[in-house]
This record gives sequence, C-alpha cells and structure tokens, in this order.
Amino acid sequence: MKIAYIANVSLAEGWAHSVQIMNMCKAFSEVGAEVTLIVPNRSLFKKDPFEHYKIPKTFFIKKLPCTDIFVGNPHPFFYWLRFISFYISARFYVWFNHFDILYSRDLYSTLFFPGIILEQHSFPKEVSSQHKFMFSLAKKLIVLTSFIKDRFVAVGVPVGKIIVASDGVDLDKFKNYSNHFEIKGLSEKDFVYGYIGTLKTMGMGKGVADGLRALTLLPSNYKFLVVGGEKSDIEYYKNMSLESGVSDRVIFTGQVSYSDISKYAGKCDVFVAPFPENKHYNFYMSPLKIFEYMASKRPIIATDLPSLREILTDGENSLLVPPNDVRALAEAIVKLKENPEISNKIADKAYWDVSEKYTWKIRAEKIISFIKTV
Repeated sequence: MKIAYIANVSLAEGWAHSVQIMNMCKAFSEVGAEVTLIVPNRSLFKKDPFEHYKIPKTFFIKKLPCTDIFVGNPHPFFYWLRFISFYISARFYVWFNHFDILYSRDLYSTLFFPGIILEQHSFPKEVSSQHKFMFSLAKKLIVLTSFIKDRFVAVGVPVGKIIVASDGVDLDKFKNYSNHFEIKGLSEKDFVYGYIGTLKTMGMGKGVADGLRALTLLPSNYKFLVVGGEKSDIEYYKNMSLESGVSDRVIFTGQVSYSDISKYAGKCDVFVAPFPENKHYNFYMSPLKIFEYMASKRPIIATDLPSLREILTDGENSLLVPPNDVRALAEAIVKLKENPEISNKIADKAYWDVSEKYTWKIRAEKIISFIKTV
C-alpha cells in the first residue's frame, strides 16, 4: 500500500502539527505502508526533519516547489499564492506517481484531490455551503474527539464515513531518563510540577496562569517547570510570576528540541494540564502533551473537561480538578506529594492506558483498518 501524506506546512521547530505529521508517517510505515510525505520546499526550515525529530528514515519526504515570497507580515495574496502553488505542484506529482491512498489534514486539499482521506482537528465556527461541499469530497474523515464527530454528523456527513482517533505518542522517546541532566534553579529537595508544550493556542491561554497562581498557595519547596513556548508568551508569564511574587520558584526553559523533551520530563514529579474552560478546550482538543505525560510515568493533574475525559478518568489514571480553580489545583499537587501510593497508582494506570490504546502505531492500524472498510 502506497500512501501520499500531503501536508501544506513547513516542518518547523516546536509546532505540534509537525510532530504529529512526522510521527504518523512513521507509524503508517510501521504497519506496512510505503509512505511519501509531500511538503512545500520552503526556505523557513532547513534542518533535516528526520534528525530534528529523531525519527528513523522509514518513509520518504518529497519537497515540491511553491511560490514562497513571504517577507515580514505579507498581504494575504502572497499566502494564498504560496498555498495554491504548492497544491498545483502536488497535483502534478500525484498524477505522475501512483498512490493507493491520499491523506491530508488540510480541508482545502479536498478541492485538489477529491476522494482524499481527511484528518480534522477542529470544526468551523460557522459552516457554509462551501464547507459542506469540501466535506463531501473527502472519502473518509478522521477526527480527534467524539464531539468533533457529532458536529460533522449534525451537518450531514454520514456517520459511517467518520472515525474517532485520538492523538498518540512514541513510547520509545520516554523510556530512558538521564540522571546527569541538570536544570538551573532546581535541586533534589524541590517538588517539581511541570508543564510541557506551547503556552497559548489561537491566542488562548492553556492553563499556565493557574499553574503560576497555584505556587502562591504552596510551600516554598514546590517549583513550577514550564517547558516550551514562544518568547512573547514566556515574557507575559514571567511578568505574571513577578507580580505574583513567585518568580524565584518558576523555571521557563523556552523552546527545546523535541528529542530532549524526555530529559525535562524526567525532572518532574507531577505534570499539570490546567486548561481553562471554553468551547475549544471542552470539545475539540486531543493534546499531545497528555499522551507524553502518560508515557513519562508521572502522575497527571488535569482540568475536568469533556474532551479530556475521553482519555483521563479521575482517580484512575489522573486527578481531575474543576477548571479555573487554583485552590483545587494546588490541593491536588499536595495530595500527590503526600500520598506516593496514589501517585504511583495513577501513573502506572496512565502508562498502561497509553501503551495499550494511544501509541502512534495503534492509531495508524486503526485508521488503515477503517480506510479499508467499504
């Protein structure tokens, strides 16, 4: 089986969609497919993606020409010029190279490749007739949550055309931790709760503010390790930590290489995912960080949101607290420190769950099986 994964993106550092795409191409190849990842040949990212993401070369990457003349904050015309020129190149490439399956995360790919397998991580705020037309052009739909599936069904997409496949993780990247890895500001006496990933999505905070506020309710030996984030977002939260009087107890690492995430994970005693409550976080997310937390064999504290309850169960593989409740978050952190038997229990169950249900390979097998069904 030959799969063309068409991704109109730059495989840029720190972007969750790049991590997901690279891992899914690897996973498809692991279940027996011959995979070609088709991307635009842009000047933005010159590193070898295989080396950067520490992924073996089990699939091909084909870079196709596009009109890439972005400078500063360009006019939308130049965005669409680059966008469409890539798809024209991809259309010609597919014409002259045989593939059994065409796969993409971009809704607009359906206009150039009717019958494509479409993966969707969100749902339009307002569904137009053009949206419905593009939905109809996709052969099958892969979505992250049951809530996204329900939205597609509500606008007329046949239920049998859709499968829910949560994101996943590569367990091998979290098997070994280095005892010699040091982080300035942390010592062995500290109890560290950590957050890994981007600090905002579409301008919305992802709970780092509550993580900072929780420090004001915790003893001085509790530290907050924040791994990742854009410079502007880090400055924003640094200022917040200064205003809250906890700047000496929070460590911002900035963006780190994806291959180094496990080193930072190994320094955490607990992971937190205190997402606020809103429509996007309630229904449309399947955050990579949750699966990475589970693979790290560390206990997880997350907010009690419908989307997270599809993966996490309070008292079994996590502790779930009400959204925007800083005191509940702080109390849960203390509970895990003072009750190692509870901490170990939920960490072990989370690791078992991710091993049995949420690896990239398991996800790829599920999707391929669904694609083959009539």
